[in-house]
Amino acid sequence: MRIRILFFRLFGSLAILLALPTAPAAQTQITTGVIQGEVQDSTGAILPGVIVEVQNLDTNLAQARTTDDRGRFVLLQLPPGRYRVTFRLPGFTTIVRDEVELTVGQALNFNPRMSVSAVQETITVSGTPVVETSRATLPLSATRRP
Repeated sequence: MRIRILFFRLFGSLAILLALPTAPAAQTQITTGVIQGEVQDSTGAILPGVIVEVQNLDTNLAQARTTDDRGRFVLLQLPPGRYRVTFRLPGFTTIVRDEVELTVGQALNFNPRMSVSAVQETITVSGTPVVETSRATLPLSATRRP
């Protein structure tokens, strides 16, 4: 009789453990990647304020972050795919990394060294439009011929 009760308790406990939902384990699956790093100048000094932009080349999804006071940046939860990573800071040359492949669960580290730019350009566009935007009619002229 004792063996029978012990058997049912053991079997019952095992059945309850197997019947517990496994949803929490499924929710912890990783489906994205991370792009992170630290930006420095050509001498190795940290560069705060650098705009780091990532653009998915397949979906055109773009995200931007600015490096913190230690020159660090982190872009989280990026879908896997091909990316263009751009580093911009006024007074420095822009660095572009094309065709960066990010896979599921991957953390890519970028530690670019930006050099001072000798040329700074400002493009200003001004003037009046060539196309008349205030009317939606076409100029038509008709002459009568005898």
